[in-house]
Amino acid sequence: MKQRGCNRSRERPFPSFQYASATMAVGAGKELFAYVYLDPAALPRQLMLQWRDGSGWEHRAYWGEDLIAWGTPGTAPRRYMGPRPTLGQ
Repeated sequence: MKQRGCNRSRERPFPSFQYASATMAVGAGKELFAYVYLDPAALPRQLMLQWRDGSGWEHRAYWGEDLIAWGTPGTAPRRYMGPRPTLGQ
């Protein structure tokens, strides 16, 4: 797996990884879980997860404010999941 840190703008730094040698299939109707550390000293206003399905990166879910304008709201490329998670939960 190659890991890289991307920073498309100073306001939106994000870590990413790709090219994993072992892949994981998530079937239709299944759930994908991710654990994210939210720093209490620098809470983000929005949390967005993006993943690739083999054909592209147009799969995103976000919590909190709608600040990152990637994809069309209410579609798989930009799906609102609820308020930003509470610290410790």
